[in-house]
Amino acid sequence: GKYPPVATRYTSKLRGLVDSLLKQDPRERPGVDAILRQSYVRTHVARYAQHVMALSPPEAPPPALGVE
Repeated sequence: GKYPPVATRYTSKLRGLVDSLLKQDPRERPGVDAILRQSYVRTHVARYAQHVMALSPPEAPPPALGVE
Protein backbone atom coordinates (compact mmCIF):
# COMPACT_ATOMS: atom_id res chain seq x y z
CA GLY A 1 0.00 0.00 0.00
CA LYS A 2 0.85 3.65 -0.09
CA TYR A 3 1.56 5.77 2.93
CA PRO A 4 3.16 9.16 3.51
CA PRO A 5 6.94 9.02 3.94
CA VAL A 6 8.29 8.90 7.47
CA ALA A 7 9.51 12.35 8.50
CA THR A 8 13.18 13.04 7.87
CA ARG A 9 13.64 14.08 11.49
CA TYR A 10 13.88 10.34 12.19
CA THR A 11 17.06 8.44 11.38
CA SER A 12 17.39 6.63 8.09
CA LYS A 13 17.63 3.36 10.03
CA LEU A 14 14.29 3.97 11.73
CA ARG A 15 12.68 5.06 8.48
CA GLY A 16 13.98 1.88 6.83
CA LEU A 17 12.57 -0.24 9.66
CA VAL A 18 9.17 1.42 9.33
CA ASP A 19 9.25 0.87 5.57
CA SER A 20 10.04 -2.82 6.07
CA LEU A 21 7.27 -3.21 8.66
CA LEU A 22 4.71 -1.68 6.31
CA LYS A 23 5.44 -4.00 3.38
CA GLN A 24 2.16 -5.14 1.87
CA ASP A 25 3.29 -8.76 1.59
CA PRO A 26 3.69 -10.14 5.14
CA ARG A 27 6.41 -12.53 3.94
CA GLU A 28 8.59 -9.51 3.14
CA ARG A 29 8.27 -8.05 6.64
CA PRO A 30 10.97 -8.77 9.21
CA GLY A 31 10.14 -10.96 12.17
CA VAL A 32 10.69 -9.94 15.77
CA ASP A 33 13.99 -11.84 15.91
CA ALA A 34 15.33 -10.00 12.86
CA ILE A 35 14.25 -6.66 14.29
CA LEU A 36 15.84 -7.32 17.67
CA ARG A 37 19.11 -8.42 16.04
CA GLN A 38 19.59 -4.94 14.60
CA SER A 39 22.21 -3.09 16.64
CA TYR A 40 20.37 0.23 16.75
CA VAL A 41 17.22 -1.49 18.02
CA ARG A 42 19.22 -3.32 20.73
CA THR A 43 20.83 -0.02 21.74
CA HIS A 44 17.46 1.70 22.17
CA VAL A 45 15.91 -1.28 23.97
CA ALA A 46 18.85 -1.36 26.40
CA ARG A 47 18.59 2.40 26.99
CA TYR A 48 14.84 2.09 27.62
CA ALA A 49 15.39 -0.82 30.03
CA GLN A 50 17.89 1.26 32.01
CA HIS A 51 15.41 4.13 32.14
CA VAL A 52 12.63 1.85 33.42
CA MET A 53 14.91 0.29 36.02
CA ALA A 54 15.90 3.75 37.25
CA LEU A 55 12.21 4.56 37.77
CA SER A 56 11.51 1.35 39.70
CA PRO A 57 11.68 1.53 43.49
CA PRO A 58 14.52 -0.50 44.99
CA GLU A 59 13.59 -3.96 46.13
CA ALA A 60 13.07 -4.38 49.84
CA PRO A 61 15.43 -6.86 51.49
CA PRO A 62 13.87 -10.24 52.24
CA PRO A 63 12.45 -10.57 55.75
CA ALA A 64 14.68 -12.24 58.31
CA LEU A 65 13.57 -15.76 59.08
CA GLY A 66 12.99 -16.82 62.65
CA VAL A 67 13.81 -13.43 64.14
CA GLU A 68 11.08 -11.37 65.69
